[in-house]
Amino acid sequence: MRLFEEPPAKLTHWAHPEHELTLAATAGAPFRCDGCQEPGGDGPRYRCAPCNFDLHTDCALPPATLQHPLLFKGGGCTFVFLREPPAPAAASRQCDACGDDVRGFVFHCADRDLDLHPCCASLEDRIVTGGGGDGDGRVFELTKAASSSSSRRRCGVCGDKSRRTFWFYRGPLRRRGRVHPRGRA
Repeated sequence: MRLFEEPPAKLTHWAHPEHELTLAATAGAPFRCDGCQEPGGDGPRYRCAPCNFDLHTDCALPPATLQHPLLFKGGGCTFVFLREPPAPAAASRQCDACGDDVRGFVFHCADRDLDLHPCCASLEDRIVTGGGGDGDGRVFELTKAASSSSSRRRCGVCGDKSRRTFWFYRGPLRRRGRVHPRGRA
């Protein structure tokens, strides 16, 4: 679910009003987003080089509200963009998509007390890998683990089995059919 279509090349942002931010290719160089406080990798980001200030594009251009198709289809859960996690601040909050702590920008649903990192809120509903554009690629669909599931499943790409299952991409193959969305940028 993309939060925006085509990001502007430059923008002025309230989180860093001192300088204009420039859209930059990340090219795999790791960084920490100064908005959501989550790591970033491949893909574009907004950057102020003199200040070493970075924002994921999803953190720089969030909508004020959103409804996510995986959560409460048919309405009932509106997420509001917040600059910091909701109170109580001392409480540890987790993203309901990836399970990581929420430390910065977040989408929050007060009615259901749910939180989504901006990058998790923008995960594509489905991705296609391989196939060379001829339509024979493998399709992976974003899926939410059953609420009763506390099992740990191995990621079919990196092999990680340390994380409890939250959202994952389900594919057509048994062995490599589950992929956690940790490659978000």
